[in-house]
Amino acid sequence: MRFEAPCSKQRWDNPCFVVSPSTVDTNTAVYKQIYDSLFSVGAPRPNQSTQSPALAAPDFLHQVDSLTQNVVDQITSQQSLGNSVICIPGVGAKLELNQHLNIAKLRRLKRQFITYTKSHPPSHVSKVQESFIQYLQSTI
Repeated sequence: MRFEAPCSKQRWDNPCFVVSPSTVDTNTAVYKQIYDSLFSVGAPRPNQSTQSPALAAPDFLHQVDSLTQNVVDQITSQQSLGNSVICIPGVGAKLELNQHLNIAKLRRLKRQFITYTKSHPPSHVSKVQESFIQYLQSTI
């Protein structure tokens, strides 16, 4: 096991109190300092490790759900017309289908994509549809 001496410049080692076995009973000033550092001092100021930034807007999941539902609706309507290359209006990407996708499979893929976007949100909501089409293209 390795021992590292405390360094008062580091946040987790500050405040640093030295209590030796010979001064345990006689040094009440150290105990007063320990008590004051625990109960009389305010909380340390927040830093990057203790603050969690807002990852997305409050209605982000609703927007992702509605945008992906629009893509699913376009896919089902264009599949009913017999198209194998699906063009989504407003999105530059095209989806090439080798097989007919039923609604249940599209819903399952949509749920998987939404779960993925919860932990990996895109830089802007406008990229959700294109990302969903790329996700569908890679998983089908």
